[in-house]
Amino acid sequence: MNISEKERLRAAAQLSLEHGIPASERNKKGQFATPYKLALQIVKEAFRLCPKAQNVLEPSCGTGAFISAVRSLSDTTMVKACELDSRFFKTATSLWSDIHTEIFEEDFLNFQPNEKFDLLISNPPYSRHHHITKEAKELYGEAVRRETGVRISSLAGLHAYFILRGNELLSPDGYAFWLIPSELFSVNYGLVIKNAITSSKAVRRVHFFNSTELQFEDALVSSSVLVVQNRPANLTDKVLLTYGDFVTPEKIVETTISKLKQCPKWQHFSSSETIEKRIKLRDFFSAKRGIATGDNKFFVRSLADWASLGIDKEWLTPVVEPPRVFKGSVIKADHDGWPLETKLAVLSIDSSIQFEDLPPRVRDFLNTCSDTTKSSYIVRNRKLWYSVEKRKAAPIICTYMGRSNVVPFRFIRNLSKAIVLNSYLGLYPILPMAQEELDNICQKLNSIAPDELIRKSREYGGGLRKLEPQELLSICL
Repeated sequence: MNISEKERLRAAAQLSLEHGIPASERNKKGQFATPYKLALQIVKEAFRLCPKAQNVLEPSCGTGAFISAVRSLSDTTMVKACELDSRFFKTATSLWSDIHTEIFEEDFLNFQPNEKFDLLISNPPYSRHHHITKEAKELYGEAVRRETGVRISSLAGLHAYFILRGNELLSPDGYAFWLIPSELFSVNYGLVIKNAITSSKAVRRVHFFNSTELQFEDALVSSSVLVVQNRPANLTDKVLLTYGDFVTPEKIVETTISKLKQCPKWQHFSSSETIEKRIKLRDFFSAKRGIATGDNKFFVRSLADWASLGIDKEWLTPVVEPPRVFKGSVIKADHDGWPLETKLAVLSIDSSIQFEDLPPRVRDFLNTCSDTTKSSYIVRNRKLWYSVEKRKAAPIICTYMGRSNVVPFRFIRNLSKAIVLNSYLGLYPILPMAQEELDNICQKLNSIAPDELIRKSREYGGGLRKLEPQELLSICL
């Protein structure tokens, strides 16, 4: 069973459990399920910051939204998770338990693993203090005090205990991502927590979602994401406060821990060091110029021409028409992935296929190649002169040359398997992205002010401007 199917089953099981458990009970236990879309965004950011993570800890996994997100990016990263509620534990175990995933039916605050973790990713239970028994508060409080030296207020919710305990289970340089109510950063009981995490660990980022855009359907609280790294605390360390969308924040403030500690309500921190649109394209994509064939007139032809030569599609890869011809903003595809808007294709022969193993019609065509083409630099330096570079289709492509002051460069959403020649730049996600995410990013790129794009480019004679790959990646979203 693939990950998509497992996630579908998980979402259905989650819905069934929520319908079967009274809302009042889930509220007392702080069981507010993480939306998968948000879980995936957080996990992608975690793997971006810690790409070599060997193991992940999930202290309160529920049905496994975060586990599902991890598995969509990595089949082999070890995951250990806790879940105290037997109903959610059984669902999570049936879906995710394997040689790389171990789930414990256990209270995380009593959990004693024999290892440290490169990543901790969690939406800890948001159980308010009046739903926690006096005995549990004393037991949990003493356990946290022994490990951290911190005495937690009796007014703190269960998530506060999880944060302090969980941060102690990180490996050196490991990261913790906590999806928590943003009230922690403004209420009185949160002061002890804020002092503890800024004194013992490196706080890298605190993200605040818009209070009008609730992340949980059944919890009327504004949410935040706390990102902590297991490094010694330093008052001069930089920390980012981000606001709005988690992937592309509307506002970013960079400050120091020392200044942040002076602010009683972190979400209302104000500073002249506000950085608009700090997130850059390179945080999510690599950029490559399209392929160079060595002779487009020979290697690139219309489908009609290839058909007249008796060369089937199995020996071809579709290519996007040049920017001067293709004026659209989206490249749509048929059921086979071939673009509807363009009828060009490049001869695509694997470098492992020898000439004598090719079909007669393909050999006949190659025999018509001129000596001039064969002796060109690109062609003569290939392993096999007729084997054009293989390249995956880029989901977003850019016209990196232009003269217009109104639309200097265009960003095109590619929904097909067409590749681009060297008149385009292709943007390739560093980590898997949903189609909706790619749509939104392409739309944002096309909404960037022309002057901002022009400033990133190089200008040549006649008003020609070029946007090189590294310059493209420096664009802010």
